[in-house]
Amino acid sequence: MNYDKLRDHPFWGRHAPLTALSGAALLILASGRTAYALLILGALLWHHTLLILTLNITKPIFPRKGKDIVVFFLSGVLNSSYLLFLFLLSPFLALEIYLCCLLVPVHSYTSRLASRLENMEIEDALFRAVSEASSTGILIV
Repeated sequence: MNYDKLRDHPFWGRHAPLTALSGAALLILASGRTAYALLILGALLWHHTLLILTLNITKPIFPRKGKDIVVFFLSGVLNSSYLLFLFLLSPFLALEIYLCCLLVPVHSYTSRLASRLENMEIEDALFRAVSEASSTGILIV
């Protein structure tokens, strides 16, 4: 078995869901109710998938200096769009889950998702992002 492949596994490798402290905060805040946990799973899948797609499509126009800040603000915009759709569907649920959803871009930034997946092919990066979001979300559920 390849040791590097085992070390880079999305669930128990060095990029495990709870390696960043913000993943633990998501686990504590969202695991109280099943509805919260499922919405955070949706937020993670929405955010990670759209972030990787956007970064791979706009790779030539992104700045080299300050890229982390631009990625963090892009994460906030993607997360806000998820909250907007959630607010249109159920305003009270969106207000209750707002704090947990605000932790999704922080979790993405502290786990260095964008910088780890920027040099991969788009299919591999999407698979990796979805598997990391799924493993974190399923752990929360």
